[in-house]
Amino acid sequence: MLFFGRVISQEKQVQLTEVNFEVETVGNNAKVKAIHSILNDSNDDCNVSITMTLDDESAVTGYSFKTANGDFDSELKEKEQAKIEQSDATTNGYSSAVMEQVDDTTFSITLGLINKHSEVTFSIEYLTHMEIQDDELVMKIPNLIESDEKQQIPYSIKVTGSSTFSFKGVLSGEEEVNIPLNGDLILGMKDEDTDEVVISSTFINKEKEGNINIVFICDRSGSMYGEGIKALRNMLQLFLRQLPLNSKFQIISFGSTYDFIFKEMTEYNEDTLKFASETVSHFEANYGGTNMHAPLKALIDNNTEKCHIILLTDGYVDNKTSTIEYIRTLSKKNSLHGVGLGRSCDVELIRNIGRIGNGISAISKNPNVLKKEVSKITERILIPSINECTVEWNIKGEITPKEISNFYGMTTCYIQCNEEIKEGQNIESEIKGRCGEKEVTYKNTKSINITKGIIVHQLMALNQIRKLESENKKEEAKKLSMKYHVLCKETAFIAVDKTTKKEVDFIK
Repeated sequence: MLFFGRVISQEKQVQLTEVNFEVETVGNNAKVKAIHSILNDSNDDCNVSITMTLDDESAVTGYSFKTANGDFDSELKEKEQAKIEQSDATTNGYSSAVMEQVDDTTFSITLGLINKHSEVTFSIEYLTHMEIQDDELVMKIPNLIESDEKQQIPYSIKVTGSSTFSFKGVLSGEEEVNIPLNGDLILGMKDEDTDEVVISSTFINKEKEGNINIVFICDRSGSMYGEGIKALRNMLQLFLRQLPLNSKFQIISFGSTYDFIFKEMTEYNEDTLKFASETVSHFEANYGGTNMHAPLKALIDNNTEKCHIILLTDGYVDNKTSTIEYIRTLSKKNSLHGVGLGRSCDVELIRNIGRIGNGISAISKNPNVLKKEVSKITERILIPSINECTVEWNIKGEITPKEISNFYGMTTCYIQCNEEIKEGQNIESEIKGRCGEKEVTYKNTKSINITKGIIVHQLMALNQIRKLESENKKEEAKKLSMKYHVLCKETAFIAVDKTTKKEVDFIK
């Protein structure tokens, strides 16, 4: 996804006039610099802020802007140290440039005073992930323009790296730009400060046929009463109508107890769809408590494998610790996806289901966009997954991720080299796995040209940080965050006024 910010000001004449995206791709991952041009066309100086929402597969790596208050750049600090320095700066009367986290994915950035009839530039850099469709990268830009604004914002996209592309357009709603996958699958970068070399290798799942097995686990506890259970019924009906004919499926309801609507995984056809749809239409929030770990344990006991397991819930479970452990166990042979229902769902749990479960997560707080949220998941799960994967390189080093239980679309692997890599050296990487009963092997080979930079390092670090955070290994995640300048839960950004060199405030 390509994200940009929404300008907030009391004056309607303060507007976002242009957004330029500079995108450097590594497979289906990228580092993005979103450059915002903001115009105050009013007759008064105005205080301006920006709100920005990323998804759970993205992370901020820095930001900068210039206003009447100063010329600001960002530095990453340990969170506790950032709080101390922020407090000292405020006490000493330095100008404030606050970037605060509203929730786990939304940030509010206070730019400060913008002079009348003047323009400022705000830039934010982040790591993100893109979907794959028909051998193309799909770059989606979310709709942040209110319907009553009737505003059209010029934008441009310049793509470099493993894919190259340029495009100009006008933002008037949600945009989607498809980019051919025409670049290198192996990229190497060297950090000029540390001389550390990291090489990435991207593998593309080219399997078109294979069994698709899907298990829906549906929260019917008392907390789902009202908006939650209605959203569950509607979303499940949408899911059922998008399944392919070669799939098998099962639906589990849970609360204080749990039950299956079929005795076993059942072939998807007209008759089973009709039965499932009729059953789902009568679902109510009448199962008592929220014992999610019990149906998960039942799937483990049944040796469930090679399935997409979709959990639909408001997220408030009775035993979170055992729930996470069972998700981790199931993820070794399956993909698990979390769907949060309702305006007050447990966002952290939903995110962790996707992260730990090698799947994705979606939060459906708005019942009017259920179809869009369903599509985020079905776009992936309708591709046959490659399971039980192993990765090998012809060079020595630390491999990330260490385990790949399955992948669909694309997956990118990294190696932190423990040997000198010479210019033009032949680099080989290979992934092996199974698609159904079929053995699958993909091999990438390249005569390497190591370039200067740290984007590959940062993408590798983000992969490691997300795993460490899901395992509650805070100190290890913090060390990687500080080393590679990738924001995590234990670090924060300090905004530094480049004209005074004073640290003024922070984003956490």
